[in-house]
Amino acid sequence: MDRRSIKGIIFLIYFIFSTIGLQMIIYENILRKNISSYILLFLIFVLGLFIIDWVMKKILK
Repeated sequence: MDRRSIKGIIFLIYFIFSTIGLQMIIYENILRKNISSYILLFLIFVLGLFIIDWVMKKILK
C-alpha cells in the first residue's frame, strides 16, 4: 500500500467515527436547543482533520 491509500483509509475511519459522534451530540443539543456547541463541535472536527493531516505528513515522509 502506498502513502496515499494509507492516508485515505485513516481519513475515512476518522470521518465515519466523528460523524457518528457529531450526530449523537447534535441530536442531544436539538432537544436542549443549544446552538453555541454546534460551532464548537464543528471547530473540533476541523481541528481533528488538520491534526491527522499533520501527523500523517510527519510519519509518512
